[in-house]
Amino acid sequence: MQIQKKLKYILYVFTFISFLFFAQSNAEEGEAGTESNFKLGFGARALGLGNAFTALADDPTAVFWNPAGLEYIYQQSATLFHTSLWEGTNYDFIGYAYPTINFGTFGIGIGRIGVGDILQTDVSGTPSENKNTFTHEEIQVYMSYAKRLPLNMNITPGITIRYVRRGWSGLQGIEDLASTGIGADIGVMYKPDWFGSLWLQDWSFGLKVHNILAPQLKEGTLIDKLPLTMKLGFLKKVRFKGGDYFNVLFDFDHSEKRAMKVHLGTEYSFRDIGDVRFGLGAVGMSFGATYKYNMFQIDYAYGYNSNADFFPARHRISLSVHFGPTRDELYEIAKSERLAEEEQIITERLEANKHKFIADHLKIADNYYNSGQYMDAIVEYRQVLTNDSSNTYAQMKLDSTNILLQESFNAMQARAVQEALDKNRAESDRNFINEHYEKGRQYLGLNKFQEALFEFNLALERDSSNQSLVSAIKTTQRRASEETERLIQQSREELNNQNYSDAQLHLADARTLSEDDSTKLQEIDILTQQVNLQKKIQRGMLLFQISEFDEAMILFEEAFSIDPENEMVKDYLEKCKLETIIEDKKMDSETNKRYLRGMDEYLKGNFSTAIAIWDSILLQQPYNKKVISAVQGAKERLKRK
Repeated sequence: MQIQKKLKYILYVFTFISFLFFAQSNAEEGEAGTESNFKLGFGARALGLGNAFTALADDPTAVFWNPAGLEYIYQQSATLFHTSLWEGTNYDFIGYAYPTINFGTFGIGIGRIGVGDILQTDVSGTPSENKNTFTHEEIQVYMSYAKRLPLNMNITPGITIRYVRRGWSGLQGIEDLASTGIGADIGVMYKPDWFGSLWLQDWSFGLKVHNILAPQLKEGTLIDKLPLTMKLGFLKKVRFKGGDYFNVLFDFDHSEKRAMKVHLGTEYSFRDIGDVRFGLGAVGMSFGATYKYNMFQIDYAYGYNSNADFFPARHRISLSVHFGPTRDELYEIAKSERLAEEEQIITERLEANKHKFIADHLKIADNYYNSGQYMDAIVEYRQVLTNDSSNTYAQMKLDSTNILLQESFNAMQARAVQEALDKNRAESDRNFINEHYEKGRQYLGLNKFQEALFEFNLALERDSSNQSLVSAIKTTQRRASEETERLIQQSREELNNQNYSDAQLHLADARTLSEDDSTKLQEIDILTQQVNLQKKIQRGMLLFQISEFDEAMILFEEAFSIDPENEMVKDYLEKCKLETIIEDKKMDSETNKRYLRGMDEYLKGNFSTAIAIWDSILLQQPYNKKVISAVQGAKERLKRK
């Protein structure tokens, strides 16, 4: 409440000082000829606001008023502006703004002021004999760019480069005169993301430095150098129910060749249908209105120009067209493109990894084949076919290796029978070994390593010198170790992807394969602890979201016992403890009205406003469960906005 009172006081003082400056600027005289012919600016909307547009400038005329404002244009826009000045003088502008997502916003504009059929006279005012007339024209071309700074600073700089051409044509007895120059303006806009009181929200501050690089126009022997001008603007937006809002704008306009001027503008917007506005500038009052229909916007203004002492008020009109995808749509397009690109990269990476895997294992398999290690070769060829079932080379080599392995094994068994004294016993052992050897091979092909080892060892008990069985056991152990590594790596990936149940399953399988490997078991234990920790945190957060605070607190306490240094666990544990003491406090009628007003703002998407209203309730009722839950929900939505 104290902050709100202070801000109100500051606003009153600010308004009072503004009108003092306004009165002073109106009292100044003798300032003619010190500024550009385009000091009137462009756009009926800005003129209807009394030229208080520096902190708003959210249409293509921002190339003149404040180039930083281009970054707040919602979609591609084009604006055409026209007004008639004194003695048939035409004052025109056309501008275009092109917003992007990653590269800022680009703007271009062309302004022209021109008058024709000027009667040529001599120094005494006497017309020439043939009553010759001439034309004067000045054109300025604006090329602008704005880009919001990163890291959520809410600061946007902008720059405008101006090409200026001023010319006189049709003068009798004098060659056409024309002069060109290059100028530059810079602008900054700051839109803070303040929370709390409504007075702290929806502010905008703008600064424009005009002629930081001043164009120098040489006409004959004279050089016209335009003065440095600075404008500081303030905007406060006040929101109403239904989406209406009211803008209050102040501009302080200072030039090195004249006294400061103050401009005041107010604007009421009705449900994105139209606006009405009032302005008070150094030359008097102005009025304006906007009508919006579909992609079109018509702005009208009525007020005095910069020479109000000599010329009457004028009508001004602008036509704006908004087209193309909006910024929200551009974000969605960019998001879809990014996801598609990421998917493509992942697919290409997987395909590349697949090709590398196949090439590596084919090479290993061929080496085993050439060295007569047929069991190892079979395992490698099968891995290739698992990833590429249509690989004819691997299939052909697998068939050949199976035949060679069987022949080698049969030959070894036949020699054993021939060398045995007890032929019947030898034949029985041969059949036993063959049976369990084949079972082991089948289990190995299915990656059932423990079962395969059991069968091979059972066969080896009948013939401990059988090198085929010894080789088969070594191959199975190697494959079991490789599979354990794969399962551990896969469990890490599932942990990173928050698939905790899948990670636990992989670790359980890895533990089964590593019963005799203490190093692997230690690694599996550490990973299992991490998975259990994250699983408890995830379940605790889900319970917290559905207000099951007691059960959530139990899980967070268990997680805390596993990792006492985890800041997230500490934070949620404190939240759970707090939730267990908050109460469903009944609100009086006035407090309930404030709560419902906050809910109305929440449903309209004005989360910051809703939070500010509910926070004011918590100052009197800090443990009101209903209000605390509402604030937490709004803050979560605000993070995702």
